[in-house]
Amino acid sequence: MIEDKQELHTPKTNPTSRMLSLMIEIALVFAVPAFTASMVGPRIDTYVGTEQVWTIALIVTALVLSWTFVIVRYKKARRAYLSQNK
Repeated sequence: MIEDKQELHTPKTNPTSRMLSLMIEIALVFAVPAFTASMVGPRIDTYVGTEQVWTIALIVTALVLSWTFVIVRYKKARRAYLSQNK
């Protein structure tokens, strides 16, 4: 019985560590594309000669793609959760 309790709190099944890893994953999903867009956008604007058009377009695209990833990930996790609890 003690082995079962130890197995419950392994990093793989510990709810707190799973939640923390999910929070870090979501933060990276938003941070990496937004940072990349904010770095690449001004360079493209300078090269093309536009005023922040490419920067805004890339940041909006990054946000849309990030939210799409989060929604798909949520639906997948929800399906897995519902299938386990049936």
